[in-house]
This record gives sequence, structure tokens and C-alpha cells, in this order.
Amino acid sequence: MEKKTLPVSSAEIECKFALRIRDDVFRPGRVRVHLPAPVNADWLYMGQVLASSPEFRMISIEDHPQRSVWFDEILRENAEFSVTYAFESTPEKVTPDIEKINRAAQPGKAIDPALIKKYENGSHCDCTSYTGPLSGNVTVMDLVSESGIKVPARSEAARILGMSGEEAEAAKTGDLIKKIFDFCVRTDLAAMNGSQTSECESQNMNGSYTPACESRNVLLVTLMRACGIPARWQGGFRVVDTAGISGTAVATGAAGTSETADPAGTAGADKASRQVVPADWAIVNAAPYGWMYMDAQASREALDKGDSELASYYFGGIDALRIPTASKIGAGLYPARDYKRADEKYNRYGEVELEERGLESTEFTTVISAKVF
Repeated sequence: MEKKTLPVSSAEIECKFALRIRDDVFRPGRVRVHLPAPVNADWLYMGQVLASSPEFRMISIEDHPQRSVWFDEILRENAEFSVTYAFESTPEKVTPDIEKINRAAQPGKAIDPALIKKYENGSHCDCTSYTGPLSGNVTVMDLVSESGIKVPARSEAARILGMSGEEAEAAKTGDLIKKIFDFCVRTDLAAMNGSQTSECESQNMNGSYTPACESRNVLLVTLMRACGIPARWQGGFRVVDTAGISGTAVATGAAGTSETADPAGTAGADKASRQVVPADWAIVNAAPYGWMYMDAQASREALDKGDSELASYYFGGIDALRIPTASKIGAGLYPARDYKRADEKYNRYGEVELEERGLESTEFTTVISAKVF
């Protein structure tokens, strides 16, 4: 019998980010720390910062593409840096009707083709992953702008999808959106190579996902944009709670590590069933619906578990158990750092600077925990 799981459509989430420098690395003196903060999203009601230890000096604005809180302390002894947030999550689910999309005039198609072609000269162009709040108005800057996502020319996107350039050009928008989504869900990403998988390096903390959780949705945004369909990217975390809706989720380790830990009060089966894991998702614009959420990675995971109904849910929706911390790959932090970041792409585990250098990801440990009510 096919397994069926109901996605969580609304939740109150309390999440805590805690970072500690390794004792053998710590040196007394000035320590500056960035810890992730939830970025603006239309489905989040930002509540408040419940606690901070020590008191943070600054928090970047909600629309910052990689939002963070910033600590600047003089420490004599090693200490933990932590911040706890509370917010409500109620993402809207859309059930796209492909034929309705096919019949509607699309915002991407309305953009001057000559302007798009200008950015397609050469093998790649840079396209924005959009850093502001969701908007019903689509401009050229929503489709073509500076970003960390490299987008192939339309002919290359067609080749990846198994189509000729002429077929891709003639395809209706709704058919293209569904084809791209299905391709990103079902394709063997490990077998792909070239620039389209440059963002697909493993970022997992516990090795539970193969390939990396962000790779399918980065590819989805890449192909949508290459085909003239406005698409945006958001990243952060998912609270994976197989034991039920309420509980505490725990994930540990800085970027590039595979550490695990069992915090106080979390042990045995409880630890195995509740996690916070890195995640990302896409936002695609198509008339008559406007901006819709899609998550090819979550859809693939549902299919792997034999739940086709849940898999289809992520074509037009995401679950509420999300902690978004970035809306642009490779964006800078504020205040700016003096040294190179440990993770230059994503805003997941925080960053640490001593007076003389920035720390590598292996030199500190981050624990992300979440309570869902």
C-alpha cells in the first residue's frame, strides 16, 4: 500500500542557533560572530528574538539576502554564542493547472527577447535569485541580474531537458514548467556534470541525503530562468519530524563537517526521528497564479518513500516546517567581514573571526535546534 503523509501547512516555530569555537582553537581577545537569522518571506509572521547570549550588537534587515545577527565581544574564556527566534509559518499552497498556465499571457514571455538575448551571449549569464519580499510585479531585473546562480543559454537548457532549441522555444509555458519540475525531481544528478551541477556539492551535516539537498532546486531555478520563466531561490533549513508535529529538532556541525551530537534531553529514538536539515526551495512565477513555491528535493524524497501524493504537493507548495536564512547564493553578510568566510555560498552555520584571521568550518561547531508547536 502506498504511504501517505500530510504536509504541515501551519506551524509556530521556535529555533535556536548556537555556535562554539573549539577549545583548542580559541584564543583570548576580540571575537566577532555572525549567526543566521530568518529572512523575509511572505509566509512568515516574524515574531521576536526571544534570547541572545551574549547580547548581539546588530541584526541585519529582514530583506537582507543572507540575514544574520552579529556579535562583537572581548573574551577571556571560550563561550557559546546563541540566539533564539520565534515565528509563525503558513505557506500558501497552489495547485497549478497546466492548461490554465498555457492559455495565460506570461510575464517572462512579455520581456523583450532582445534584452534577454543580450545576456545569453556566451556560454552563461548571471541571473538574480531575488533578494526582496515577494512581489506580484515581474520586471527585467527579476529575470536577468547579478547573482550567484549561473544560468545556461536557452539552447543548453533545452539540451539538458532532452529537447531541441526549436522545441523549447515553441513549448507552452505550463508544459515547460511541469517538464522542468519533473526532470529535476527524477533525474540522477550524480550522473550530471558541467556547470549545471556546480552548486550541487554536498552540504549535509549527517549524510542523510544523496545528492545534496540544495542541488535539485538550484537546477530547477537555473532551467526555469534559462527558458524565460521567472524563478527565485530561497535556502535555509527544514524541520524533519517523523515522530509527529511537536518536538525538538537538532542538527550539528559547521559547513563541510559530518558531526552529530545528542543535546540534553534528546536521546535514543527521539534523536533519530527529529532533525533540522539543510534545505532550499524555488519560487516560480506563472500566470494566472503569480509566485508559486516548488521543492524538487522534497518531492524526490517523498517519491523515494513511495508517497506520490506528497510528492505532487511540492509542485506548487512547501510545508510549514521551514527556517529560511538566505534568498541569494553567495551574498555578503552585514556588517562585512575582514576575512574570507568559512562558507562563501550559504548562510547556514555562522561565521567566526578572531583578530588575526577568520576560522575555518572545522574550527567551530554549530547546533541548530527547533521546537514546533
